Amino acid sequence: MNYSIKATLFLVFAAAAVVFIDREDRRNTFEVQNRAFLDWLVGNAWTRIAPNQVTLLRVNPDELEQDNLDPRLDWAIILRSLEAFDPKSVAIVPSLNWDKPDQLAEGALNKRVISMPTLTLGATFGPPGQGAPNLDTTGLTVLTDVTGDLSKLPVVRNIVAMPDPELRANGVAAFTQIELNEETASGPNGIRLPLLAKIGDKVVPSFVIQVIMNQEEIVPDKVKVILEGPRPVIRVGTHTIPVDPDGCFTVYHGMKDSFPSIEFSSLALAASPFEEVAEKLRRASKDSLESLRTNAVIIGYDQEAFREFGLPTGERISRAELIAMAVATIQTGRHITYWPALFRYASWAVLAVLGLGLFRWRRFRVVSGAFAVLLLYGGVSIAVFQTALSWSPPWPALGICAVLLVLGIILPSSRRKLTPISPAEGSAPAAEASGS
Repeated sequence: MNYSIKATLFLVFAAAAVVFIDREDRRNTFEVQNRAFLDWLVGNAWTRIAPNQVTLLRVNPDELEQDNLDPRLDWAIILRSLEAFDPKSVAIVPSLNWDKPDQLAEGALNKRVISMPTLTLGATFGPPGQGAPNLDTTGLTVLTDVTGDLSKLPVVRNIVAMPDPELRANGVAAFTQIELNEETASGPNGIRLPLLAKIGDKVVPSFVIQVIMNQEEIVPDKVKVILEGPRPVIRVGTHTIPVDPDGCFTVYHGMKDSFPSIEFSSLALAASPFEEVAEKLRRASKDSLESLRTNAVIIGYDQEAFREFGLPTGERISRAELIAMAVATIQTGRHITYWPALFRYASWAVLAVLGLGLFRWRRFRVVSGAFAVLLLYGGVSIAVFQTALSWSPPWPALGICAVLLVLGIILPSSRRKLTPISPAEGSAPAAEASGS
């Protein structure tokens, strides 16, 4: 068959396959397959997840209520147990505030708060309630080095809950939640989490960013928000965090078990005056407990009732665990992103050019070449992910290779033109034969 006809058929069918598959991919038709492919890339690119500097301290609120103490005393006990390990950084996820005054409990809590390093304290933003909304940014960090379009950032309508003033005596508040105004849908890359919010004309960082700032003693002036260009980023000290134009970034579900996680009951026993019990527990949980000395310690509720987020794997996690995963992601630089659109289109164009070149050969080489092209694309995908943690759904590329394979099988091979033998060349052997 004429090469130009085969090339035209290939380009038409390949383009149709790419358009159809890419449209279905945007509709999340291949969500399960995308997650499986990403997990395959991770499995081939990472021998292990690099160590991070975060530890989750899980607190059971039901156990706290059983002792019938003032809740301030409960949290004073938690901080006192933690103080024995001289932590470098401490963050409390729930927004703790109390209306009922109690001088004894307030004094006990204040003493523990002052003895801690600067605390990161959870606040909750949400829609306006009854009366005038509270938009007072006192006690929050305000970022000043911000460039780009801020119109897509989550807009805070009301500050629903702020930590108690006693905690803020040695702590900085930051939002852990924006009710009815945050997008945390689960996708192949993980869960999207807002890192920025806008209160009037001011931009404030999330709890996750504040933990990094307190852990590494980074002042607000050293946080740079760049929301312009094709790849918006937030620079926090030495960390560069890729974000979407709305200030969200994605936490990969594989970070779930990458950091130590400790029950408060275990910590309390380890810090108890009963030396024999404490020593036995310290030996059993040495690595986890020792991490309290160097890591950012995130304290939060992590029981079943608080596991409100679903991972792509079907597991459910709490907000405290999601925040710990986000901090670990930033610390290790494990930011998984998609290939830039131009790079994706260029990869498809390269596959098409290789396909056109294969059609100049006979059928066997076209068929075997289709598999070779597919292997080449897989190798490039692994190499790009290994170096840049960037990936793209492979289905449009598979569509091109499938079209190449099918057309290579059903279309006849191109015929080679035979070069005619000239009479002079043909008569020379005959003349030699007659002379002999």
